[in-house]
Amino acid sequence: EVIIKRNSEIMQKLSEKGFTAYFACSRCFALIDSYLNKYAEKYTIPELLPKGIVIGRIPANSGNIFLRGIVDGHPEVLIIPYSEFSNNLFLYCIRLANVASNKVLRSFWDMYDAEVGDKESVFPCPQIFEDTAKRLLDLKEKFTSQELFVLFHIAFAKMMDRERKLEVSNLVIYWEPHFMVRNEFPFLTLWLQDKKVNGQTIALRRNNMVRVGSTYYNHDKTKQENCTLMSRQNAFNEIFLPNFDFMWNGDNLELQYWTEHKMRFEDIKTKPVIMLKEICRILNIAWSDSMLTTTVFGKPMAMKGNTDFDLKPVFNKYEDYFEEFDRFRISIASSLFQKRYGYTYDNILKFTRRELQDLFFKPFLFDEKSMFGESTYKEDVNLYEWIRWQLWNVRKHIILDDVVPEFDTFELEQSGNKRLDEYRQKEINKSVEYIRSHDKLILYGTGNDCLGLLKLMDDSTKEKILYSDKKAETQPYIFQNKNVIAPKELCSVYTDYNILVTSSLYRLGIEYELENMGIDLSRVYYNRAEFREEGK
Repeated sequence: EVIIKRNSEIMQKLSEKGFTAYFACSRCFALIDSYLNKYAEKYTIPELLPKGIVIGRIPANSGNIFLRGIVDGHPEVLIIPYSEFSNNLFLYCIRLANVASNKVLRSFWDMYDAEVGDKESVFPCPQIFEDTAKRLLDLKEKFTSQELFVLFHIAFAKMMDRERKLEVSNLVIYWEPHFMVRNEFPFLTLWLQDKKVNGQTIALRRNNMVRVGSTYYNHDKTKQENCTLMSRQNAFNEIFLPNFDFMWNGDNLELQYWTEHKMRFEDIKTKPVIMLKEICRILNIAWSDSMLTTTVFGKPMAMKGNTDFDLKPVFNKYEDYFEEFDRFRISIASSLFQKRYGYTYDNILKFTRRELQDLFFKPFLFDEKSMFGESTYKEDVNLYEWIRWQLWNVRKHIILDDVVPEFDTFELEQSGNKRLDEYRQKEINKSVEYIRSHDKLILYGTGNDCLGLLKLMDDSTKEKILYSDKKAETQPYIFQNKNVIAPKELCSVYTDYNILVTSSLYRLGIEYELENMGIDLSRVYYNRAEFREEGK
């Protein structure tokens, strides 16, 4: 209801400015074009009929730049580098379709100046771009949006390399509008497909335990430059998002002249010759040694210091953002995606719902990196409710067994149980060290986790410890032969004591309660290791 209300408010504001929901996204324009021109020719003249068109349908941080760098220097490939021009090319072509040819360029520059500006950074030699475009625009009185798509690629390529021979019938266009929503890519193929054109999509995938680390790395770098913080909700979205990959791929669209090919980033990195030859086969282009070097318009390219076929992006654990236990949880959360594409994952059915809740309530290492803006207790509660729903969805599909593996297993990880044991022991050691290093300390909570910690203490350490529990609010309560302190006394009589919250499961609620009592949270430490009763 909240989402519906919010969308209604947004549409109300847009309608006041003359917009309607029908023209809210690229898919609408693609469907309109498909309907209006269902029986019309899209590519009517040889000069604007390419050998093929390839779309890179690649999630962010999954090899977008890498694949572009591979095909960039190939003599049979036309490609426009990342820019607002490339990202919005579809919308320019749609709006300029059927405009009188002698008005196309002027109309385009008016749009570009009004919507983007900064022409020089994208068009270093606009006169060459214009001269090439004008020569092609003289061929007809009006052009289809698809022909303009080809025309702009030719004009841009000529601007960047005026000596290059551009016989478009021998060339393949590679296009990846980087900031467009990936679920709209099938509509781009619907728009461009034609029986005259060899239309292909390369859908690249990457191990989510590495992809998420790359995402956080890029965000952290951006944050340092412009102080923009990622919300915790978006951080967890990145973990669960790949699961939606299998829900819709445009299967209900009439893509009879277009084929999608799924590949893995890791396979191209680890088996370059085999996979590059497969890319050549898909694109129907000859082998070129230029594909062994990643470039941007012929100049060597490096991504995060990695060039060509370095293997670090395959095996990078991003240890500044994840511990092994974090990676274990990501392998559970994204197991639908991991299973489908042959990546290692941990079976969610090994754990009860309570165990899963406990696992995901524990903080991630990236929580300590100050990557997130401040969140309220209510926002955190809503986030954990959302996480519970996501885990339920993963469990459902694993039980139904409706996710079919499409690739052989690509092994990278140790077992989830080992990572869980390593994490638990590390957190136990932290809590034990905290208790031993504080002379004036109160353990808050007297449940199983408290008893488990006390079993690791010697008598002298136990002697100095005091205890607090909500059970002492209404009546006297004895624990370990000591009077238990009522929580309200923590902010009056015992203000000079540090507090260790023993419960690993209910940390979030206890933190909220302590803060509302007026307790300085810098006094508080949280145990994150769960202890079970004997036999459970």
